[in-house]
Amino acid sequence: MPPSSFLDTPVTARVDDTCRAARMMREAGVDVLIVLGGDGTHRAVVRECGDVPLAGLSTGTNDAYPEMRESTISGLAAGLYATSRIPPKNALASNKRLDVLIRNAVKSEVRHDIALVDAVISHEQFIGARALWRIDQLAAVYVSYADPQAIGVSAIAGLLQPLGRHEKGGIPVELCEHASCEFTLNAPIAPGLMEPVPIANWTRLENGVPHRVKQRAGIVALDGEREIAFSAGDEVTVRLRENALRSIDVAAYMRYAASSGLMRQSSLNQKLTQGGRDDSTAHRRLTAFEGRTAELLPQGVHDPRFRRASSRRFRTRRHSRLRASVAGKEAAGVGIMSHLNDGDRIASNASRTWALHRQGRRSRADDEGDLRQ
Repeated sequence: MPPSSFLDTPVTARVDDTCRAARMMREAGVDVLIVLGGDGTHRAVVRECGDVPLAGLSTGTNDAYPEMRESTISGLAAGLYATSRIPPKNALASNKRLDVLIRNAVKSEVRHDIALVDAVISHEQFIGARALWRIDQLAAVYVSYADPQAIGVSAIAGLLQPLGRHEKGGIPVELCEHASCEFTLNAPIAPGLMEPVPIANWTRLENGVPHRVKQRAGIVALDGEREIAFSAGDEVTVRLRENALRSIDVAAYMRYAASSGLMRQSSLNQKLTQGGRDDSTAHRRLTAFEGRTAELLPQGVHDPRFRRASSRRFRTRRHSRLRASVAGKEAAGVGIMSHLNDGDRIASNASRTWALHRQGRRSRADDEGDLRQ
């Protein structure tokens, strides 16, 4: 196992712990970050990870960004990337994010935060409980991608206009009162909770183009949690950023590993041919030797102990010869030829034993003695 080390950092049980740990790992030069958590944890890591790709494991509640995957396979894909077994262009995925900017001209104050999936504008004036439940308090929903299978506020956009996480663009959705809405959309806001959502309009959010929020005061919720309060003197804009972060595409990595044979382990016969002057010639010699040995073994010998003993002796000699071989191109040739000699000797002994049995000059006790040897 490779050596492991722990970060020397204080623990405050706040999101700052995650941000600080991600920053320290990035500065330490790690190749990939494996993140266990929900949307909020992944968002905190993305703030500080820079160009380091993520391998996310969903362990939160109502997660939209981290996909549900088996941890062994995700760890295997991350290890293949970290050890440069697979070219990054073959299996790294680019992800989008939403940049939220709140500017107050009077106070000369600028606040900035990000969302990986959705930024929601609420009429509420206080953060209070962070989770969003009441649809009648929502003014607008901005999403980087829209999955119709999602649970949560992002499901509203997903059921209006599905948009993949790796497709271009985003979707802003304006909500309104039920009496003045264009139509009502039934959406799964939480597990087991379907709510009628009054839709005013929706459009397309282009990459890098700021979209000004119409709401004059309220709360900005990022990836399902209330985070920032803004007032009438603030100007709030939402900007979509494509190719903002990289992640391990587990499915693509495992497909590449399968198609390129990365998970295969060479057998001893394959190792013998490696480095030879002519692999095809070596293979033909080895095949001829195996066929000749099989022909020389009498078909009437049914004692499995004899076959196991012969096979065991052959393997023992073969391995000892291989270990004694010198490195380089000659080693494969020497190894193969020694196998031919050993195989001839074993086949010859087998034929002789069978002949003695047929002539009545050899008993089972003689076989037992050979087996003990």
